Amino acid sequence: MSRAVVFLHGFLGTEADWDEIRDNRILQTYGHLIAPTLPGHGHLSGAVPEGGLAGMANWLAAQVNDLDVASIILVGYSLGGRILLTLADQIGKRQSQLEQPDKVCGIVIESSHPGLPEAARESRWNRDRQWAQRFREESLEQVLQLWYQQPVFQDLSAGKRSLLVKKRRRHDGNKLADVLLGCSLAKQPDYHGVVFNSPIPIQYWYGMKDKAYAAIAGHLQHGFRDRVAAVRSSVEGGNLEFHGFERCGHNCHLADPAEYTRQLREVLSQLAF
Repeated sequence: MSRAVVFLHGFLGTEADWDEIRDNRILQTYGHLIAPTLPGHGHLSGAVPEGGLAGMANWLAAQVNDLDVASIILVGYSLGGRILLTLADQIGKRQSQLEQPDKVCGIVIESSHPGLPEAARESRWNRDRQWAQRFREESLEQVLQLWYQQPVFQDLSAGKRSLLVKKRRRHDGNKLADVLLGCSLAKQPDYHGVVFNSPIPIQYWYGMKDKAYAAIAGHLQHGFRDRVAAVRSSVEGGNLEFHGFERCGHNCHLADPAEYTRQLREVLSQLAF
């Protein structure tokens, strides 16, 4: 029976972001390794779907429905991971456009936010609107230079920042602005419950040098243990597991593709895949 692993990149990325992972010959033995470019990304991309993250999840469902495979693992980085949380929420509520949701055997979330508290949403929305205006009105290369100076990317060397800017400057600034506003974290529902209660096994991965997301992972682990204790089960028996990459910041598959691939192979071996 054929299998597939589908990789979703983050905001500003393309399918090429996963090339080094997909080129691993051992990983290729697990099945088809597929990395679509998200709507609104790449210089040839079409329109951004309406409905924000839900629209992106519906777009992903259409891509998955076209795959003639028996089982699927979904891997998503940052924005890609938030799209997967949205899809998992839809599956749990039986609102997904997946024709065969049971084919999804597991989800790997890398450096993705499960949702802001209400008090933080307005300031995040204002910040995203400012960035969107810049993407629409200013030189894309200049905006990218500023984007990668944000604290979440502090582990990047000057050389890696320069390389990322060079790779990203072929995007359409207006479409990036549409994605940023439509999929803003300020508009994302609180998916903590999805992370804790998903019937689909979820792996939450983060870079240990990324202080913000390491803290989020810590809070999630704490909350998961509390919930598990309340029903007198073992944490190991649940559908949620965590992994921190010691040498990585926000983008683990970029910083340490060898270790990332090793960990992914281990997960694929463990799951009914």
